Amino acid sequence: MKRLPFFNHCFGAGILALGVLLLAGCDEPQAGASIPETEETLYKDAQLLRETDPVSAREKLLQVISKRGSDNAPGSHLELGRIYLDRKQAVEAIYHFSQYVRLRPKSEQAEQVKDLINTAHKVFLQNLPGQPYSGNVNRDDLLQRLRMENDTLKGRNADLQNRVAQLERNSVSLLAAQREVPVSTPAAVDLQALSPAQPPPPPPPTAAQQIPATYTVQQGDSLYRISLKVYGTHSRWQEIYRANQHQMSSANDLKVGMVLNLPR
Repeated sequence: MKRLPFFNHCFGAGILALGVLLLAGCDEPQAGASIPETEETLYKDAQLLRETDPVSAREKLLQVISKRGSDNAPGSHLELGRIYLDRKQAVEAIYHFSQYVRLRPKSEQAEQVKDLINTAHKVFLQNLPGQPYSGNVNRDDLLQRLRMENDTLKGRNADLQNRVAQLERNSVSLLAAQREVPVSTPAAVDLQALSPAQPPPPPPPTAAQQIPATYTVQQGDSLYRISLKVYGTHSRWQEIYRANQHQMSSANDLKVGMVLNLPR
């Protein structure tokens, strides 16, 4: 059986599952063994070497599986899983532990082996490049955290879409209102009706005279909104910003109560 290389650029449980599936394809069932697995000489030798020479023990256990067939060597799968887990080779450990649980689902050790599988999952996550999940990682906790973050992002996205839709509706209403406002022409002044002692009425104030010299920032204001309030157009917000750069670090640096100079 070829040993699966540990890909340095793999990420997440999808790669982990793929590795386990690739390992699963390496064993082909052979004919049933004639003697119990624990009586195999190779198995006994592996048991003796497991602590002192785990590499040799691993090779002998792999020979047992090759000789007997994967389905007839649950003990070898279990021992290989432990060896691989001790060596932090999580993908191989998960594969062999899973094989044992498949072959001996009702054994006394089955539940313990399932816990070892969870431990191997944690080892896998902790040894990803860059260690994005270093520390005491629980797979269920991680999945729950990712679901919560995903739900939060969905909520923010929906809120932004609603705000964009509302702005579009407001813009359409504003344009419609501007089209409906009639353009009035100034009334003609009858100069002859004016007495010599009565001066003509002063001309209407110019647009520059109507614009205040300063503006006090209110709750919810932005330069974009202030430009619309003061000048009737959004396009002059950059002029307001340039006129107040001495007190603003950026165009968004607005504080309620701040007094802005208004260019004319």
